Amino acid sequence: MSHRNALVTAIAAAGLFLPSVASAWNHTEQAWLPEDMPIPFYVADDGTTTTDCEESVPPGYCTTGVEFGFNQWSSVPCAELSAEYAGVCDNIGYARSNNLNFFTFNDPEDDITEPGTLAATLTSTQGTAFQFDGKNYQHSVDSDIVYNDNAQFQTLENIESGQCNGQHSFLGTTTHEIGHLLGMAHSCEENEVCTDPEFLNANMMWTGGPCDPEDHVLNDDDQEGITALYGPYAEFDCSHEVTDDAVLGVVPFELKCTVVSEDYREEVVDAQWNWGDGNVGSGKDASNVYTEPGNYTIQVTVEGERDTCAEGGWAYDFRKIGYVTACGIPEVAFTFEHVDGTTYRMINETNVAVYGCIQDISWEAFSGGSAGGKSVLDVPIKAWEPLITFPEPGEYTVVANIGGPAGIGAAKLTFEVENRRGEGYGCHTAGASGVGVFGALLGLGLAMARRRE
Repeated sequence: MSHRNALVTAIAAAGLFLPSVASAWNHTEQAWLPEDMPIPFYVADDGTTTTDCEESVPPGYCTTGVEFGFNQWSSVPCAELSAEYAGVCDNIGYARSNNLNFFTFNDPEDDITEPGTLAATLTSTQGTAFQFDGKNYQHSVDSDIVYNDNAQFQTLENIESGQCNGQHSFLGTTTHEIGHLLGMAHSCEENEVCTDPEFLNANMMWTGGPCDPEDHVLNDDDQEGITALYGPYAEFDCSHEVTDDAVLGVVPFELKCTVVSEDYREEVVDAQWNWGDGNVGSGKDASNVYTEPGNYTIQVTVEGERDTCAEGGWAYDFRKIGYVTACGIPEVAFTFEHVDGTTYRMINETNVAVYGCIQDISWEAFSGGSAGGKSVLDVPIKAWEPLITFPEPGEYTVVANIGGPAGIGAAKLTFEVENRRGEGYGCHTAGASGVGVFGALLGLGLAMARRRE
């Protein structure tokens, strides 16, 4: 539930000495899709023929106010959204996922109990609408708005003429709640320290002051937030892509990427790339050479040219978190510890800092001081930290082969096996690469487990 409260006077001077909040507009991570436009909405009938509205404003004012609020958001130059008045309904209730976007007045179900709450928005979602800024936004299918029957509202005309005595702007509250319906969250939440005027004066501020003639106005922060949801957008595609959200390569490798947009590509005039490894680039088509293993996030800021958006055109940020997996040959190392009798546990210390670059593992054990001795295992062991029971005391050599997209890394360790109870001693390997006993490594999907300390 998202809601708006009356202004709390304790928002006072103490905040003036603290830094402003380090965030801009926020989203509820819920949104409508182009095929949902125009968004239909209904208003409640209170059972009379004289009003469809909250009792503290004139008959008919609520429908006019709701249409006004939708128009405020759809008039943002780059926001491609629309709504359509579908009529007056009986008081059918709300938050029932009935696919009716319903405005109901005087809180007919007495659900608003929090003091100072002017109105509340309740949204139902189904499935994912799209991904934005690395987050999945849910698809809105029903959003209902209810007004507090204990709150007193006033028309804009009376507020502007000074005929207001502590009431709140119906247009301001309605515009705010429609912002929630569309997917906007509060520019600043309760108990956050917000001193930036862009947040404090936004229509999506969590509070609203009484008798405020500007309460319905959308400032730059509001407009930027709604444009991010419903304005021009762009994504990118890259070489070495194995899924829509994953690139896999062996260092060093060159990754080539291009800006894609079904509807807005022709408007794109520039793009700035952050490759995640400290390198940057520019242009609708760009590339980067990854030289160090790692998991990297790519972000692109696309700039578009359209006179109707703003003097400077439009901009859109898009990123894929952990998109690039750049692999090197595994750096293999292990130690051991005595368990009991002639059973020892291998303690794997292989570097696993880069997720996705280890896909198979194989352990072998040989009698004597080299890997050329007789194998003491029926088959190689595929486990992260296996237990090996040696046939008898003596000198043995254990080899670990770990592979991934870049190839096979290996390490070996020769030690004396004793038949005794209790904890043994440990010893460390020295890793080597390019040595191994298994061939095909890609796509084996081995599940790894780390040793618990």
